[in-house]
Amino acid sequence: MSKIFGAQAKVFMKYEDNLEGLSKVLSKGLLLSNFTVKFREEPPYELTGSCEALGFEIWLNEASIIPGYGYVIEMQTELSSDELSLGQMHDLSLWLARFSSKMCDINTCVLDSSANLLFFNVE
Repeated sequence: MSKIFGAQAKVFMKYEDNLEGLSKVLSKGLLLSNFTVKFREEPPYELTGSCEALGFEIWLNEASIIPGYGYVIEMQTELSSDELSLGQMHDLSLWLARFSSKMCDINTCVLDSSANLLFFNVE
């Protein structure tokens, strides 16, 4: 049997409203089920949005890594802890950034493996 690979993505987003508002924009634009938005039960006890779609777990959180891009969406295939530990994960960040920008009309940014910032702007 050939190697099995999982997939993951991490995209920063510029959005002026709150996390709940962004979760609604993403749900509609990306055709996702509604995010469950609540405070995490373990540290850090921050407000987070989460949903599942097509075997992906998706999380939405506030972020302060990139100035002006106050949110981050992360997704990872479910049941892929072995692939993650073996480095067998495809990075879909650039695709998700471009797709989210076009479908949701929001600015997105990816921090690539060489610490370069790649922006997808709707302006």
